Amino acid sequence: MPRLHELEFGSKPQEGENTTLTDAVFPILRAAGLPVLGVLQGPAGETGFPLEVTFAAAPTIEEEGAARKLLDLFAGREVRWEKFDHHASIEIPRVAPTDEFELLDVAYREDSYTALIARAFRGREDFRRGFLGFLGLKDAADWAVAHRKVVEQAVPESKTKRKRRAPDLVLFSRSLGSLVVIEAKVRSAEGIGQTDAYSAPSFLARLAEKVGVTLDSPRVQLVFLTPDGTLPEQSPGRAEFRPVRFDEIADRLPAGADDSLGRLASTLRARMHERALWPKPGDTADVFSYLGVGWGLVTDLRRLELLCDAMEDGTSWPELRRFGQSNNPTGAVYYAQYLEKCWEQAGKGDDPGWSVHLELVWSPGSPDLTLYVHHETCPYRPRKVLGRAAELHEAHSRFRANFLDGFEGHRRHLKAAGWKVTPNRGKWSQASYKIRGDVAVAALRDRLAALVDAAIEPVRSGVRKLQAR
Repeated sequence: MPRLHELEFGSKPQEGENTTLTDAVFPILRAAGLPVLGVLQGPAGETGFPLEVTFAAAPTIEEEGAARKLLDLFAGREVRWEKFDHHASIEIPRVAPTDEFELLDVAYREDSYTALIARAFRGREDFRRGFLGFLGLKDAADWAVAHRKVVEQAVPESKTKRKRRAPDLVLFSRSLGSLVVIEAKVRSAEGIGQTDAYSAPSFLARLAEKVGVTLDSPRVQLVFLTPDGTLPEQSPGRAEFRPVRFDEIADRLPAGADDSLGRLASTLRARMHERALWPKPGDTADVFSYLGVGWGLVTDLRRLELLCDAMEDGTSWPELRRFGQSNNPTGAVYYAQYLEKCWEQAGKGDDPGWSVHLELVWSPGSPDLTLYVHHETCPYRPRKVLGRAAELHEAHSRFRANFLDGFEGHRRHLKAAGWKVTPNRGKWSQASYKIRGDVAVAALRDRLAALVDAAIEPVRSGVRKLQAR
């Protein structure tokens, strides 16, 4: 069962979002016997953290009572519960108003870390100078910081139709005409079009106006802050975000100070150290037991990365890999993508581009790992976005047809290796293999290595058809 300090208490999602809290509560309700379809979190209030639960069938009184007992045990406080047939509203109550020190112990909450940076930037001149120097910026007495500054845009974004955006941190100096936009990610995935929106000239102009900075000669820096220095998913041609790791920030925080900020800084450094030294699993380790245990900044995605390190030992996988996550109604989904350099081509304008890769997918709480052969757009666009753009959708369908012309000729070879071949001209997945139940790392490595070996030539054949179109 998840530990309290691992949860995203205090987050302020938009109405109905997946968070660490919903990911933790979902399996608890399932364990109580409830026929749960999904759990979403609403905006946090003064009294607690509201969750909305939907059921496939109305719970019985006994099931409801079991769920309340498990949730009370999990949260360490009496959980408020209101049921309406196929729906329930749950609230995890606050114990007291939270400050930065309490929030940092809630390890997955991004606001905990950005609140710490904002506090240090305001209150510690040595940190401000060091951080600005690290970014290559001049110091000035009027540098200030805004935390979660909401910006109303004049026109809704074309991709998401959103008009409101709030970067995690904005540093600004009116005397220097400088602006730094910082977006932090600890566990959650980058929102669709998020960094594209923050790098748009119209957004930056409205943000600058809101904080009183005149950008006649723009001095703008964009920072993407993550535990690993991950690159954001930006469209080509945009002003680029600079990837920065949390340890690069932690190294500049005050060390050894016997106050709350000093203790916070020490905690963050300790967590980064723990993340860096977390071991990959041994050959005899149970895969799902390993993936299911972690805390602090040793996130689910970090453990999947370390598992992949162990699986690649002595095997031949494609040369490039990247990790990420997406969200669905039942929680977060984590993935590792493997590809060769020539397996993707970025698009622009009405060209959606294409990316072909092997994708290993894991969802916490599920006893499955699934390996896919995927064909997607590049950069990635959800199907609902493609559906609203006829020319993009038509071009993407042509690309998929070209890929399948080469890939489907190897159907017998793929099936013999265990692949379930499901060529589909309307979906991303063209083949898959699901691993169920308990499995040791060594057995998983051997099984996946055989699947990868069998898939390489069919994928290359499909890619050659794409390149020759």
